[in-house]
Amino acid sequence: MDEFDARTGVTSETTPRGVLRRGLIIEELRLVYVPVSKAACTSLRWLIADLLGLAPESFEDPAKFRTTQGQTIQNVNKWPPEYVIQRADPGWLGEVAEAEDWLRFSVVRDPARRLWSAWQSKVLLRQPGFVKVFEDEPWFPNVPSSPEEVLEGYERFVSALGRKDEDRRPSDPHWRLQTEILGDAPPALNHIGRVETLGDTLKLLGEHVAQFGLELPPTRRENVTPLPYPEGLLGEETVRTIREYYAPDYRAFDYPEPEANSSSEEAARRWRERTDILLDSVGVMISHNERLATLSDSLQNARRQAATARKNNERLGREVAKKDKQIVRQKKETVRFRDRSAYFESRVKSLRESLQEIESSSTWRYSAPLRLLIRKAERAKGRLRRYGTQD
Repeated sequence: MDEFDARTGVTSETTPRGVLRRGLIIEELRLVYVPVSKAACTSLRWLIADLLGLAPESFEDPAKFRTTQGQTIQNVNKWPPEYVIQRADPGWLGEVAEAEDWLRFSVVRDPARRLWSAWQSKVLLRQPGFVKVFEDEPWFPNVPSSPEEVLEGYERFVSALGRKDEDRRPSDPHWRLQTEILGDAPPALNHIGRVETLGDTLKLLGEHVAQFGLELPPTRRENVTPLPYPEGLLGEETVRTIREYYAPDYRAFDYPEPEANSSSEEAARRWRERTDILLDSVGVMISHNERLATLSDSLQNARRQAATARKNNERLGREVAKKDKQIVRQKKETVRFRDRSAYFESRVKSLRESLQEIESSSTWRYSAPLRLLIRKAERAKGRLRRYGTQD
């Protein structure tokens, strides 16, 4: 990692495509927000959408499968294009980066708690997209029946995250380094808040939008995970992996590093009791997500079948159009043939009538002996020519 950049508030690395694709820039409010997954990003997106008066139903996208209504706000393609950083002019972004009247902010979270939240909501609860990607991995958890199984499943996941071969590590933006997500974020940020003190960021945001005659709407709580964080209950190896993996985040954002087996017996007992009570709810949520995954697969199959049928219909339509053209040509040729046939039939009829008229005339009858003599003379001439040839 590069050295901490005081201007941006994060380390300076190559900008991930997700920052450009998912970041929001609101010119009329002089506001930039760069979301960090599992750091109140869904709630903050809804807050900005509510500020702008965007209708919730406008974020519906049948092509994107979401397990909750609240997650539809993540459909970036449904945001008005003028609010998406990726579509902004780079030169203008440079001007925004230097403007003192713009609030350019993001929010980060304690790395260990963020990882726990991401694993729980995406992996343990079996969010459909994550099941398809990771279900065959040896660390993928079973449906837990006890608090101990929850911890065991989580520690297997963290162990995979610490593999030396980076290509074999489970990768996803929800547990990616926050310093990487925000690295060199365009335009440069001038405020990075914390989930743990989100009220401070909301206060700053409220004061900023008040300049434009707006009042901050209520903040929605979205993507809340059921199981509490196992403070001090994780083993030495698990904690060491988290420290090493998120070392850049701990340095950049000054969060305290987690400690292994530091929880008191009373705190550990309370965590296990609370988790044990919540496991039934976890099972229901897993069942709910598995059912949604089945429905999603059925929907995708139906869409594929519809797309295939549509292509077949288009192909048949082209073939029918081609046949129609052939039929039109054949009809025209038939009409032309009929017209020519009628013309020749008329000519034949006319000639027959003329012949009958000639044959029935007195001149024709009186000239019969002459025609007979002419035929005989023609035959005689023919014989003479043959004899002359033989000589």
